[in-house]
Amino acid sequence: MNAPEQVTPLKTNAAAALAIISGRCLAVRKVNDTYLHLVAMPAADPYSHPSTVEVAADSRLAEKEGDFKAMCRITGFARQYKATDKDTGEVRVVRTADVRLTAVS
Repeated sequence: MNAPEQVTPLKTNAAAALAIISGRCLAVRKVNDTYLHLVAMPAADPYSHPSTVEVAADSRLAEKEGDFKAMCRITGFARQYKATDKDTGEVRVVRTADVRLTAVS
């Protein structure tokens, strides 16, 4: 019988909140001192739409229609709003999250 695989814990929780974002830069805009890059990532297959994300950075990382690749920190915050169920008319609180991606050096 095989021994169970050992899982090595991460040294910091911050390492778990990193991702590499790679794709085509659709647009770049500057808000105050932050550059916001709109990036379309490759679609998973020929029948699905590409995911599109916005990555914040202290400097411009790509030009419009250029290739984009950056290590990003994933952050976010909880959000809630009220929605009415179309079938029952009941007002419910919907809980969701807004996710932010910030390029790290």
